[in-house]
Amino acid sequence: MNSTEELTFMLIDIDYKINVDDIAPTIRLFGKTETENILIQISDFLPYFYTTKKKGLESFLENNKLVKKWLQKQEVCKKKRYFGGEELNLIQLFGSHPEQTPTIRAEFQKAGFEVHEADIPFVKRFLIDLNIRCLNIIKVKPHTSIKEGKNIFITAIAQDINPISKDIISSADYFYKLKIMAFDIEVDHETETIQQLTTETKKRITAISYAFGTNQDSYNKKIFVLHGDNDEDERRIIQKFIEKVNIIQPDILITFNGDNFDLPYVLARMEKLKLKNEYLSQFQNDELFYSNRYRAYRIKGRVSLDISPRTWQIHPVSGKKGLGDISETILGEGKIEVNRTLGDIWRSGFLKGNKNDCELFESYAIKDSELTYQLFWKLGINGWLEVVRLTGYPAGESPGSTERIQGEFELMRFLHVKGVLIPSAPDDSEVNHRTIERRKNPHTGGTVLVPKGSLHIGVIISDFRSMYPSVCVAHNIGGEVLKKLKEIEKINPLEMFHPKPQSCLSLMEETLIKRREQTKEQIKEINTRISLIKGKNAREKLLEKKEILNKEQYSLKIVANSMYGAHNYIRSRFYSITLGNAITNIARTYILRMEDLMKVVSKKITPVEIIYGDTDSAFIKIKDESFVINIYNEKNPKKKKENLEKLLLLSKRIMKTLNDQFPEAMELTLEDIAYKLIFKPGRAKAYSYYSILNDRLQITGFEAVRSDWSYLSREAQTKVLEFILKEPVFETIKENQNDKFLEDPGLVKAKEYLIQLSEQILKMPAKELIPKVMILSPIKRNPKKYKTKIPVVQAFLDFAKREGLDPDKAWKDFDKFQWIITPGKGILSSRARHPKYVKDVDRDHYITEILRSSEGFGIKLTLQDIKNKLTMEPIDEILKRIPKIEEENTINNNKEKSKKITRTKQMKLSKFFEEENSNK
Repeated sequence: MNSTEELTFMLIDIDYKINVDDIAPTIRLFGKTETENILIQISDFLPYFYTTKKKGLESFLENNKLVKKWLQKQEVCKKKRYFGGEELNLIQLFGSHPEQTPTIRAEFQKAGFEVHEADIPFVKRFLIDLNIRCLNIIKVKPHTSIKEGKNIFITAIAQDINPISKDIISSADYFYKLKIMAFDIEVDHETETIQQLTTETKKRITAISYAFGTNQDSYNKKIFVLHGDNDEDERRIIQKFIEKVNIIQPDILITFNGDNFDLPYVLARMEKLKLKNEYLSQFQNDELFYSNRYRAYRIKGRVSLDISPRTWQIHPVSGKKGLGDISETILGEGKIEVNRTLGDIWRSGFLKGNKNDCELFESYAIKDSELTYQLFWKLGINGWLEVVRLTGYPAGESPGSTERIQGEFELMRFLHVKGVLIPSAPDDSEVNHRTIERRKNPHTGGTVLVPKGSLHIGVIISDFRSMYPSVCVAHNIGGEVLKKLKEIEKINPLEMFHPKPQSCLSLMEETLIKRREQTKEQIKEINTRISLIKGKNAREKLLEKKEILNKEQYSLKIVANSMYGAHNYIRSRFYSITLGNAITNIARTYILRMEDLMKVVSKKITPVEIIYGDTDSAFIKIKDESFVINIYNEKNPKKKKENLEKLLLLSKRIMKTLNDQFPEAMELTLEDIAYKLIFKPGRAKAYSYYSILNDRLQITGFEAVRSDWSYLSREAQTKVLEFILKEPVFETIKENQNDKFLEDPGLVKAKEYLIQLSEQILKMPAKELIPKVMILSPIKRNPKKYKTKIPVVQAFLDFAKREGLDPDKAWKDFDKFQWIITPGKGILSSRARHPKYVKDVDRDHYITEILRSSEGFGIKLTLQDIKNKLTMEPIDEILKRIPKIEEENTINNNKEKSKKITRTKQMKLSKFFEEENSNK
């Protein structure tokens, strides 16, 4: 069936091929409609780069044989440099084959000619020039079109490929929902490691399972199990899986640790069984391979995504990062527990006919695919795909990309539109030069104001909306508008950039910020409609739209913020220490101006002061604390609501007054209002507060939110912060700031809590205490390479010795290692042990740790204070535990004798506790 009608589809993947006899490469676009697979071939788009016009160029082009053979056509043009904005007279050179471009570029450079944009990958060049984006909706006017079943094969020319406007289709999700398939394999093995299995690939695949769907809430699942220990049956289950893949046609094929095990193992077994791996590609004719450049498997027409590297911020209690460990932490459920090897269960079930083991094996195997599928959504990887969709980066290459790479690709699009040359990526020598330069002139980071005081009441917490992107917009920051200054580091950063024309970076950030504002406004409107609507179907549609918009606003934020990092990354094509420092220096000026701006607010509205600022936030204290105290203490809900609305109105007036002093692109927004707020002395970006707006405790930078502290210590500090920050403050203790801090009833209760907790720790059974004091710490290199003894490494070495493990290899199995300090003498590291080999805990150590973490809050307690308080039990009870003390049979009423007895007992008690402490 032939048709040349215009076709609309979602672009999933892109690559190019070169046939030996062809003059030009063939771009291939892999796409989808709701019912069909689309393959479009375009052969009229040529690779190209630019060279600066220079005397002798024409002769060089005519006489260099390599260049002459490659060159197809040339055009004269003008473009600006990104750094400096100098306009250049250029020749645009179009060639035959992209893979020859590096060789041709080298010929020009050897001859002394300057080249530009000669290192942009061919498919990215195509996406940029045609302004089309992967995972977006595209329309094509076919030159030829043939339909074979559910496959449509099209040929077209480049100018007939065009993007669909968001005005026509507001979200690609409405046109076609990406199909997500998680899969997992099981292998018949006993004690072999993954490394041994993948090296030999002799063991059979005993099961392949999958879970497939388009959303988090519903999915289909299936498993193919090996019934006979032979090649024929193993070939059967692989073929069954391939059939399902080609029926479902998943767009995103996800695995957990699949790049290291599942995919290479499946491919190795397919090769041994004489099965072509091409069958797993969209049109079953493209070979699968691992790309070192893109750090992912390339399955043409699909995105192969191993989600395990995206769990770097997850630290399971087990210390390991297997599928079960991660799932337990994120999903609250893990793998099915079995007490035998899976190979043994498979043989018992499917080779010997044990039905219970058949069911157990299938349940275990398919659970792995289900967990992988659920993790895809729970980890927010669907949100990451929205970032790829925003920039239109080649989706098949995206698994190994970073936010910086995505942002750079978006900026490259803006440069192309505005006629600005895309800078070249640095080679190794340039990276080395930048590294040396960076050491001499380190990047200046964001400003952090020193916190004023410790405990505060009534603090407005505000943020500069998208600080760095807004700075770029407000001050027209960009390479092509950077002034040529001899001593640029001594110039006011506010004067470093020409105000016109608008830079590409400024235009990009402005576009992203405005789009995000519009998206967030749409979300607000939807929230209002959701609260009013009653119909279930209408409500579900609104919730779906809200989810789509939330993904979009998140991606806009990520890409906008990424470009600050790009200008500070030494391997970036946009690296500039001057430009990067300018962004932070300008941002710093706004933070430092806050002191003066507070005077304006104090005169116009109410007395305020800036008590802290970091990078893009400002903490503003309302000096009249009664604003907040009266609201917090008010018992009448109606009055409380009225007073809270007045406080919000006051805060918004303060924000408006401040924003009037900033450029249009800059905006300070109200984030929260703290009833009480406390800073951690001597620590940057460490504070905690109790919100009067949502009645929640917020903690930033304290040990309470650090995974390298024990659960008990973190829980204790959180509880102390709750007492200090939630307890009401009354006018009776308001006169003297120091007295208020010391006499605050919250501090009294926090102190009482710490004493009680310490007593519990001293008395708690070891079995109950051990999991509470366990700490997780990373082992980042071979234990032999640590120059000093640290607890986690010593605990690991002890564990490896007891378990018969090779420490040179076994340390790699742990994301973070569990350790506990045990009782005894000597340095802490020598007493660190894995919980498996701990019988008791150094209770004094953990109590001291908890008490020290509360010192900065004004709570002065020592371990000895705790022990002294715990001895205030009936003296006769204590005397029973003191050896060689003569028992008093009677106590007469003579005061002098009573005092003498008491003094004697006190002396004996003191001596007793000294001996006890000495023994410990």
